Amino acid sequence: MKSVSLLLFSLLSAGLLLTGCTTPPRVSGVTVTLVGFRPDETSTVPTHAIMTLKFTSENVNAVGITSTTHELYLGKRYAGKAENLSPVGLPPMGTITQDVTFNLEEPGVVRQILSVTNEPPYRLETTLFYTEDDSKRRLKVTSEGKVALIGLEQAAR
Repeated sequence: MKSVSLLLFSLLSAGLLLTGCTTPPRVSGVTVTLVGFRPDETSTVPTHAIMTLKFTSENVNAVGITSTTHELYLGKRYAGKAENLSPVGLPPMGTITQDVTFNLEEPGVVRQILSVTNEPPYRLETTLFYTEDDSKRRLKVTSEGKVALIGLEQAAR
């Protein structure tokens, strides 16, 4: 009986030690959607605008993103990109918004779309950079929807 108790105690102790050593899951369940634009009043670069993004996390733990990059396609055509070197803290199962400087690289695309509609379909390809277990990692996410181009008109001139 004593050996059975000792065996059960040993197995339970080993199980507790092993669960403490498991690797946490990699970041997933993060979406980034485009909310809209507004003119960048502080920039001297005429093709810059402020792009507002909504980050949503389905993770039960907080997620720390070290930086992000975003490529925007309007009506299936590349329009420009944004790079954000500021950290983004995503709360557990939460949402935050963040403004980033958007560089409109193809103003003709926006002008052409604005001649047809103010709310075209978009595709946003985002890369999230984060650190996990002392390793630098990245997660690519894509979102699609429609966005009002009001606020981007000035940069497209």
